[in-house]
Amino acid sequence: MDANEVPRPLEVPWYYQAACEGEWTNDWFPDDREYRGGTPNSERAKQICNTVCTVRLECLAEAMIEEQKGPRFGIRGGLTATERRSLAKKLRRYYAAVKELG
Repeated sequence: MDANEVPRPLEVPWYYQAACEGEWTNDWFPDDREYRGGTPNSERAKQICNTVCTVRLECLAEAMIEEQKGPRFGIRGGLTATERRSLAKKLRRYYAAVKELG
């Protein structure tokens, strides 16, 4: 490296910048009985995702990609698994409509 060259900062993976990093995992991945209706903890997790997290979209995008391979659970990108499935259906309909328009 040249003496005048400024070193590039190391790129940190997005998930190390997530607001949930180091938080209590059960808030984001509640047990089975909590998947159905949500809990105060899952609402707290969604609030953190949707108001504080700076990498929410990266998290949501990764969750949507992973769910193409099989079911996933928990709060990711500020949405529950059910909400992500609903979003995926809406996106498929949208892209199908756009494709029809040519």
